[in-house]
Amino acid sequence: MTTFASTNITAMLAPNLIKNACFATLTFFATSGLFAQNVATGVVEVIFTQDMDKAGLERIREEVKAKGIDLQYTNMSFKDDSLQAISFSVETQAGSGTASTDQIKPEGRFGFRYDPRPEAVVPFGVGSLIGLQ
Repeated sequence: MTTFASTNITAMLAPNLIKNACFATLTFFATSGLFAQNVATGVVEVIFTQDMDKAGLERIREEVKAKGIDLQYTNMSFKDDSLQAISFSVETQAGSGTASTDQIKPEGRFGFRYDPRPEAVVPFGVGSLIGLQ
């Protein structure tokens, strides 16, 4: 079951400005899990995947911290060094929120997205990011 609660979240239906095809603008990959920043726009997106381990999650936390995003993991569950479940809180200039899932799914897009541009349709999203592609 996936749950999410958040504050200061704008509508969740906007095109995702970060695609895998934008490889040249991606700044960091953590053990196959994706942390991406579109350097030209400053958009940051983190998708949690089963491929992530504790070290990779810590690298993501430090990397987004350098971009002014406070990411805190409140619960993590691993099986054979694979991320199975996660709860987290995140705070950006556009908003803050929390999200939790007890099952990381390969086809899921669970994490957060921050778009600092003034014209952003969705400046901040947390939890399920399906529909933000």
